[in-house]
Amino acid sequence: MLGTRGDIEIFKVDFRLFDEVVTKLKEVGLDPRDSCGNSVRNPIPCTSQFCPYAHINAEALSTFIGDYFRYRSEYEQPSLSHRIKISISACERTCAVPVAQDIGIVAKPNGKFDVYLGGGIGEHAFSAKLAFTDVDAEDLLPVCVGVAEVFRRSGERRGGSSGWLSYVGLIRLRRRSWRSQGGQIQATQATRFGSKVH
Repeated sequence: MLGTRGDIEIFKVDFRLFDEVVTKLKEVGLDPRDSCGNSVRNPIPCTSQFCPYAHINAEALSTFIGDYFRYRSEYEQPSLSHRIKISISACERTCAVPVAQDIGIVAKPNGKFDVYLGGGIGEHAFSAKLAFTDVDAEDLLPVCVGVAEVFRRSGERRGGSSGWLSYVGLIRLRRRSWRSQGGQIQATQATRFGSKVH
């Protein structure tokens, strides 16, 4: 079954075969790690390779951010009390629905990005708010780490948009501390998302 965020869901796996199933998935390049539970979920990109309006390669940026968080126990349960969903839209048409995500990244024609925070779906759905504008590519991962750190350090589960906006100052502080610790993304890595894919 295809999940609400584009994940493939496999039902009725016999728990005795779980390890074997996971091994076979990994052999073909499908890793179920961080696909569910309280973790930084695998980021969901729009299909920028088919879009004539795309400013960036959303799939490459999604993989880059996802690879950073994967297998980092500090961003998984029990260290993280809430799942964090990220989407990347390659243009202003926002096909990856940034307002329904904890972090929604939207590419702009000027080579920069807008970042929305605090969205959610479900019984108590709410729209994310624009928190950062004209963000450079090399600052996107620090912003995502900052959001994860807010959840991890505060135990925040779901504060709604108003709760998220009260954290924006801390996220900015986290981004600055990331740079001071030498964690800035290398420019050669960041610029590969800026090339058009059509």
